[in-house]
Amino acid sequence: MPHGIRIEALTDRAETWIEEEGRRVPLAPGTSTEVSGPVALLLGERRLRLARRDAKAGSW
Repeated sequence: MPHGIRIEALTDRAETWIEEEGRRVPLAPGTSTEVSGPVALLLGERRLRLARRDAKAGSW
């Protein structure tokens, strides 16, 4: 069972940032990272909040 979410930046059409626990980290095109908790994913001017609900625990 995976422990997190893998995020991969495929292009450089818009800047990709990951915001986790109050820090913002850029994700360069062609690279990926795995995050282990709820994060905000910033794609250019768009902001997405990613989280996974665990069926047993009720949260990530």
